[in-house]
Amino acid sequence: MADGHAPKAANLAAGILFLRGEERRLQGIIASIPSQEVRAKARFALTKIQEELEANRTNQPTKEVLAVASSDRDIANSRQNCPSTDGGSILMKISARNVLLGTVNGIMKGAVNAEIVLSLLGGETIVAVITNASVDRLGLKPGMDAFAVINSSDLMVGKGLENARLSARNVFAGKVAELQEGAVNSEVGVWLPGGTKLICSITKESVQALDLKQDDQVSAVVKASHVLIGI
Repeated sequence: MADGHAPKAANLAAGILFLRGEERRLQGIIASIPSQEVRAKARFALTKIQEELEANRTNQPTKEVLAVASSDRDIANSRQNCPSTDGGSILMKISARNVLLGTVNGIMKGAVNAEIVLSLLGGETIVAVITNASVDRLGLKPGMDAFAVINSSDLMVGKGLENARLSARNVFAGKVAELQEGAVNSEVGVWLPGGTKLICSITKESVQALDLKQDDQVSAVVKASHVLIGI
C-alpha cells in the first residue's frame, strides 16, 4: 500500500469496523499495520469514535465520525494475516469477550514464569503472568504490540474498592456502561476512563447484592494469572 494511502486505510478501518461492532477485529488490524505512525493514527481514530459513541449513547455517529468511513476498499491492505505453522496464514476467532490491544512495557522473568506489563490503548496498565516458554515462543519484547485476552467469567466486579488491599494485580476503576441480566448469570460492561470497555460475567445474585445500576462507579478485578497474552 502506498504511503499516501496509509492514513486513509487506518482511519477507514477504524470507522467501518468499529461502527459494525467489530472492535476486536479492528484491534487486530491495527496491530498488524507495519508503520508505527499509521498504527498511532488508527489508535487515535478508535479513541475518538469510542468517545463519540459513549457521549451520545447511540449507534448513530455524527458526520465527523462518518467522515473516516467513506470506503472499505483498502481495509484488506491495512492488515496482515497471522502466519501458520505450515507457512500459510490463518484468521482465528476466539470465545474470550475481552481482547485488548496494548504495548509491552516490561518483562520480568522468574525461574518458571514471567510477569508481562502491557499499556492499553486507553492508558491503563494490565499485568499478566505467563510461562517463560510462552514469552520465548511469542518473541515478546518491550515496545512490541500484544493483546491481553481475558474471559468475561474471570473478571470480578466490586464497589468501594478504591482503598482495598487485594492480592489481584489488576483492579480497574470505571463505571457500569451496560447491564444485561439473565436467569442465572448477568453481563456487565464496565467503561474505564481511557475508553477501554471490559465485559464481565457475574451471577444475577451478585448483581442484586451489589445493587448494580447504569453509571454506577465500580471496579473490575482480574488476577494476573487469568490474563492471556497474544500477538
